[in-house]
Amino acid sequence: MKLLSLFTFFVIMLWSLTITDTVDNSPVWNNLKMKMGKPSTVNKEYALTIWKAMETKSQETAQFIVNKIGGTVLEFLRNTNISNPCVSSITSLLKGFVKTKKWAVKMIDASGKVPEGIVTGTVTSFGSYDECINIKTNAEHNTSGFRGQYCTLRFQPVLPPRPRFQSIVKRLDMFTNFTSSDKIFSILSRDAQYFSYLSFRIGICLPSTCPVEDIQKLSDRVATWMYLSSKTVHCEEKEEMKLDTHQIIVGVVLLLVCLFILVSTTIDICLRKTKEKTEFTGIFSKRTSLEYFLAFSLYTNSKKLFSTKSSARTIGALHGIRLISILWIIWGHLYFYINYQGFTDSFGATNFVASFLSQPLMNGTVAVDTFFFLSGLLTFYVTLELVEKNHERLNIVIYVVHRYWRLAPPLAFTICFTMLIPLLGSGPLWHESIDHVVKGCQKHWWTNLLFINNFVSTKDVCLNYSWYLANDFQFHILSLLILLPLLKSVVRGFIVTAMLTLVSMVITGGITYFYNYPATRLYGILNGDDIWEFCTRIYFQPYTHLGAYCVGVTLGCIISKKQKIRLSALQQAIGWMLTATGLLLVLYGTYNWNRGYESTHTSVILYAATHRTVWALAIAWLTMTCVYGYGGFLNTFLSWKFLMLLDRVTFAAYLLHPLVQQVYYSRNRVHLPNDHYFMTYIYFGTLMVVYPAAFVFTLFFESPFLAIEKLMLRTRTEKRGIEELN
Repeated sequence: MKLLSLFTFFVIMLWSLTITDTVDNSPVWNNLKMKMGKPSTVNKEYALTIWKAMETKSQETAQFIVNKIGGTVLEFLRNTNISNPCVSSITSLLKGFVKTKKWAVKMIDASGKVPEGIVTGTVTSFGSYDECINIKTNAEHNTSGFRGQYCTLRFQPVLPPRPRFQSIVKRLDMFTNFTSSDKIFSILSRDAQYFSYLSFRIGICLPSTCPVEDIQKLSDRVATWMYLSSKTVHCEEKEEMKLDTHQIIVGVVLLLVCLFILVSTTIDICLRKTKEKTEFTGIFSKRTSLEYFLAFSLYTNSKKLFSTKSSARTIGALHGIRLISILWIIWGHLYFYINYQGFTDSFGATNFVASFLSQPLMNGTVAVDTFFFLSGLLTFYVTLELVEKNHERLNIVIYVVHRYWRLAPPLAFTICFTMLIPLLGSGPLWHESIDHVVKGCQKHWWTNLLFINNFVSTKDVCLNYSWYLANDFQFHILSLLILLPLLKSVVRGFIVTAMLTLVSMVITGGITYFYNYPATRLYGILNGDDIWEFCTRIYFQPYTHLGAYCVGVTLGCIISKKQKIRLSALQQAIGWMLTATGLLLVLYGTYNWNRGYESTHTSVILYAATHRTVWALAIAWLTMTCVYGYGGFLNTFLSWKFLMLLDRVTFAAYLLHPLVQQVYYSRNRVHLPNDHYFMTYIYFGTLMVVYPAAFVFTLFFESPFLAIEKLMLRTRTEKRGIEELN
């Protein structure tokens, strides 16, 4: 069909040249030329005459095109051995086009044409998705009638076998002296490595009577002529929106929750407005079922959420560190979820990957290790405060259940929202981008709620980014190996922590060496199979991030046991120099690899084994200086009350932002510019959607369950802020 589009274009150009003399001698045209210099003399009658002439000329043009290529098209269809209904419908399409019937012209208009900028990587022509699927013919146009069917075809150039973990910055040596430098194929072959991930893609509009098998036969014929391979990715017609079983169940649950919250809020406000203060106080002086019911009150929960009060022992700087980290993660995911088929100038990604200024984004995966560090720090800081200073005994069951209750309810509601995503959009990229996300949650939701989803190796996992929560819960259980010895002896606890850190480094380095993996998740590696293999064996696994968690455990113990630490100016200077060095080594240690340069196995393994722990050590120094009064302006900024308010919805922002980004990209119907300014605009637009949604999500699906937990553990939580674990 792409060949047909090209052929049609050249036929129109040829026909335009052959009729020039006729047009120039046309009375209407001569009259128009006389009027051109006097626009005021063109009245409505004359304009209508011109439009009638335009319609006539359009019909003549359509007739000329069909006369020239109609026979060739029909012969092409017969030789391709496609089904009779499809041949009949395409024949009707040609007849309708000759008569310039609206539905026929729309069907051709909705098909993709040759895109501008192929040489620079604009390899997709979407066509007009909505125009196509809204086409409907009646029986008078075709004996049976049909609808418009939007199909996506991919054409792939032939390439040699792709090396594992090939980066887009590494060009194929076989094309070094492929052709003369002044030929167009010298440019295409220079960027041929991109076609391991991209393909020439076109959206075409065909009658719904043509099954996918027929369309594949047609695309194969065209692909053979152009020495390409082809695949019909997806075909779809307009369908009425229907709720499936999962969506009905989710909808009922969400409606019940909202109703519950509405009633709870109403009762709460009424009780607070009552003049009988003693009655109000008496109700809440006892642990009644009403208290649990009022835990869902928006009024009470919003007051808590927007309060800037904090206890004296709260580590204020952690709010800023956590907020900056989640903003960094959202920024990185904005690029991670890109479908480069929908971008202009995709070949320009090479310059972005190799840019010095882009390296913090390239290595943004260490931001998640900041969260593991914070998790270890807060877990041990709060637990030791409760157990040792308040003379409480560690209850292992409550210790584990608390963490599960903290993570599971918001995660469960996020899975519920995922089931509803199919109702939010459509488009040329929609099904290939969204279907696997939804089906993964329909099939594997239970692995998320058991926090074992990071061990699922199939690609159709539920919320692939929620591997972090599985790791966090697994670390919480594993932390008992440190906590129990630590309560008896600090030395024993630190020895176990050091051993676990060492084990983390050895396992990560060993797997990297054994499977010949890159040092980290390099952004220039775009092949989905390679990325998934690396993630399931390295990135998603707890042993990779255990070192960062153990660093947090160590600092949490120190802060709990040491009220003050004196640091001389020299010690502070050395500490900041080592911290800056560590941060720069982690962020820019992969610079040459991102530029395509080879490196020794030793450096790859060393970086893979240590960079996440080194990052956590640098963040630990920053945190420690803020805690012990050496942070100065940095501590003042990180402890800013405004940042604290935004930080309170960090968990909700983490859960929601990938869904927002994926829905946005998947709804696209046109090319997006491959431009940093545009991505910056999209980033801030994402924040404007995510954070208001995160506040609502927190009030509806997180705060009520935290309030219920506090009621269940009232005697424990009232003594010391176990809520800091939140």
